Amino acid sequence: MGEYGSGPALEDINVDEAKKTFTSEEFLAHQTQNNPNFNPKEFEFHQARFARKAEAYEEKNAGKSHPKMSAVDFAHEEALRDNAEYELRRSVEYKEWEQKLKIVIENLIKKRDDPEGEGKNIRPLLLIMGGGVKGVYGAGQVIALGRMGFREVFDNIVGISSGASDAAYFLSAKEGDDTQTLSGTTIYNENLATNNFFNPKKLLHVFFPNALKRGKEKYDPPMDVGYAVDIIKNDPVKALDTEEIMRKKPGFWVQTTDPNTLESRLINAKGTKEGIVNALHASMAVPFVYRKEITVTDEEHGETLNIDGAFKPFPIKEVVAKFNPTDVLILPQMRFEKTDIPYLMKLKEHFWLGVMKSIPKLGSSAAIQKWFMIDAENKKTLEELKAMHVNVAVAFAPDAGLGPVTGDPDEVKLGAWQAATDLFKKFGHPEMAKDLTLK
Repeated sequence: MGEYGSGPALEDINVDEAKKTFTSEEFLAHQTQNNPNFNPKEFEFHQARFARKAEAYEEKNAGKSHPKMSAVDFAHEEALRDNAEYELRRSVEYKEWEQKLKIVIENLIKKRDDPEGEGKNIRPLLLIMGGGVKGVYGAGQVIALGRMGFREVFDNIVGISSGASDAAYFLSAKEGDDTQTLSGTTIYNENLATNNFFNPKKLLHVFFPNALKRGKEKYDPPMDVGYAVDIIKNDPVKALDTEEIMRKKPGFWVQTTDPNTLESRLINAKGTKEGIVNALHASMAVPFVYRKEITVTDEEHGETLNIDGAFKPFPIKEVVAKFNPTDVLILPQMRFEKTDIPYLMKLKEHFWLGVMKSIPKLGSSAAIQKWFMIDAENKKTLEELKAMHVNVAVAFAPDAGLGPVTGDPDEVKLGAWQAATDLFKKFGHPEMAKDLTLK
């Protein structure tokens, strides 16, 4: 399965040979004997996943003239994607980021293992970005962080949109029991990768709210953030343990947006009258698509706010100014160089500004421009991070081919698995991935 799956490192793979032997008993026996970090459960998951992909492909194209695609063909296709990412990770720029990550990892270990000695003056902060269903990357990474003993090492944790949910389920796990964190991860593949969360047929409602009204009194959002929030609050198995979060030492903050000024606002999730889940709702309430302002009462300042979801890409400067950390670990919910496509961003900008002129109800042109230029701003901010005097590291996730609204549960689950496995490796504990089982 390439560098991030069950097989050998990508530089040792002969793709044609791997394609021939992928499903053979000999391959399984060879890996079990020669690869100390080989996870048979993960291998079986991939085997079943590729079989389902082939079955779904045949079902979709039944009665049509189409090229045949077997489970082995889909495995080969994914191996090529992994190889392409491996080449990206060999670049000079990526290796620069890896060096910065090593520094932050070393300091986190000092803070964890010797908090009153070498780690006394280290003030770490965890920043988890958003990305819709891509938030499953961060969900996988916080599984790894929790199992390596970093749950209460950070002074402050800041979550943005789906990253706020990842942060909450990271903090809600009890010592020695990460059932809560695992449950938070399953929300992505079991609930968000469905039409209950994102229904593309409702996209017309964004631009023409009354076109498909059919007697309904209210706007029907194509991305139903309220559905996700209801699971976080009320699901009998997956409901968030907010009391445990309140007991945890780290401060917990979420990013939101003031709909009047379009400026970013950091909200203390532990310090709102309406509670932690409502603070998550405020951060996740995607502007333009969800179209629901969430009321948040900041008890510390006695201030009541109507808030939109977060859409400032990397609020790193605000975070550093507010919390004065020595080290920042960013979980960006994306692979390395994902946003380096400025000409496409420019086309996207012109398209949406054109839409704005035609449909004024969608929002202000400044808001639209800000929202749909997020990817380009991400790249710009990443470049700016290199010049900061704080130790800032970015733990890029392996590319599982996910988008903000990916609807394939297997691919979403894969994203979590790869992200967790990759972070174990980055921290020097690849063996811990052997015990990883996702629902």
